[in-house]
Amino acid sequence: MDNIGQTRSGFMCGQIAVDFANIFKAFVGANYLSVSFMFSQSGLLLGIIGILVISCVEGHCCSLIVKCKRLAIHKILESREDWLNSTIEAVENPSRLKLRKKVERRLTYSDVAWIGAGKWGSRVVTFMLLFTQFGFCIGYLIFLGNTVRKFFPVIQSTISFPALTLSPALSSTAMSPISTMHTTMVQNSTTSLFPTNQTSLLLTTLNSSSTLLNYFTTANPSFLASSISTDNMSTMSSMTSNSSSLNPSSSYPVHLYYIIVAVFVPFFATLALVRNIRHLGAGSMVANFSILIGYISIMAYILRGFQVSHTVELANWSTFPIFIGGISSAYEGIGVIIPIESSMEHTRRWFHQLLLTVIMLATLILSTIGILGYLRFGNGTEQTIIWNMTADTAFPLVVYSVVSVGVIFTFPLQNFPVIEICEGFLFAEGGVFGPAKMLEVGDANIQTETSPLLDSQDEVDPEMLAVLQKLPVAVTIPDSVATWKRNLLRVIIVLLEGSFALALKDDYAYFGSFVGAIGSTTLGFIMPCFLHMKLERSLHPVRMVVDIAIISFGIIGGILGVYVSVTTIIENY
Repeated sequence: MDNIGQTRSGFMCGQIAVDFANIFKAFVGANYLSVSFMFSQSGLLLGIIGILVISCVEGHCCSLIVKCKRLAIHKILESREDWLNSTIEAVENPSRLKLRKKVERRLTYSDVAWIGAGKWGSRVVTFMLLFTQFGFCIGYLIFLGNTVRKFFPVIQSTISFPALTLSPALSSTAMSPISTMHTTMVQNSTTSLFPTNQTSLLLTTLNSSSTLLNYFTTANPSFLASSISTDNMSTMSSMTSNSSSLNPSSSYPVHLYYIIVAVFVPFFATLALVRNIRHLGAGSMVANFSILIGYISIMAYILRGFQVSHTVELANWSTFPIFIGGISSAYEGIGVIIPIESSMEHTRRWFHQLLLTVIMLATLILSTIGILGYLRFGNGTEQTIIWNMTADTAFPLVVYSVVSVGVIFTFPLQNFPVIEICEGFLFAEGGVFGPAKMLEVGDANIQTETSPLLDSQDEVDPEMLAVLQKLPVAVTIPDSVATWKRNLLRVIIVLLEGSFALALKDDYAYFGSFVGAIGSTTLGFIMPCFLHMKLERSLHPVRMVVDIAIISFGIIGGILGVYVSVTTIIENY
């Protein structure tokens, strides 16, 4: 008996560990790379408050969507009168329990939306899942294009300065070559004109001039600043700000980015031809390991010689909506939380504890790298934190390699739902290019293979058929659809993702915020609360107020995030 108990205990511990890993992977992905930049958009204090609020709302909505799944199952298994007058915990007969388990294993987020809000609810969820996954894949290509080219030698750009308008006192001074200029004097004189990190760039440009003022070698350096017109000062100030490190292509040839993306597109198109997601399981393990090693390496780089930047701000309301969209997309697990919970047949009673632990751990990881990265680099924080690692030693190059490998193996997994949804829309029965949909008749002649809820040994009784008629039909692609058509669609999807990546090469974080402001706020905030209000029989007024508040937060934050992100992307062009 003791051995049996130990074996069962060991099995439960192992199962809990696997379930924890699945939930953790759903919430922590490569999106942590842009969290530091999101803090630069919100400011330190506002960012800390914002990420705590978003994490609490995200955890609440994840629990809520699982509750909605149970409400939906209860609704379809009971007649309307029984559903209104009974509870989920009511005692059921063995056949009803068996049917409940079958339904529970098959339901998805879109199915719950169908049951709670009809076909339009299901369409909204399906479209948002498609939009977010498609957007993540575009972001991965942008990241790879900008990161891989950092392995190549830096090519510095040449900046041509406009002619300076000098005061009469200075214009009358004789001209002489710059070769006799004292270096220390020039560095001091440039302090009032350019940021410190632009001094070497100024010296290089000045040395290329044929003549300069002899005044540099004799007069007070501060006189130079007072002798240059205000228009020239503002012109040079704007030039230095435009060459900021926030532009990942400022020091690298633009055509190299296009070449790298063009190389990755056929590689990912080949992987898109894989039909079974289980064949990508090994890649998922590599991606998880690479992302973990990348996170540890980045934290080590940030903490090495750590100093707080003087450009850190406490709050920045004008770009705070970008933070909302970006952080919302960083918590990317709600789209798969229902299948994960459904798979926890033996450990379901631990689900809420595991979910709470994962949310807290994910918040700690995102907050740590976000806060420390922003404190270290301030307003110079790049759109992804590893771009702040200068590729002058082997260590940054190794980090680039490890993180890039993680993203490469994550891409096919993120692209798989995009392919499934598009194939279902185009080639399933009743689809745009699919065969005509057969009229289903609710009688005993229905074959068992038409419904995934019926096993071959099940008796097709009227009760089961009544339940099946309330469920959305699982999308399957008929064998009559030619394989080349499906392959062509998969290639076209990757080509579209590559095309968007080429157009958005300098907008990795802004595009990620745009995706989060539309897709992640809808899936993570709006729909769970909306479905809860639709499915709950007698909703307490306090819970209704909470649901309405979260829906309002999602709508307002999403609209503002879209506006600011799109405006910034347009300005970058």
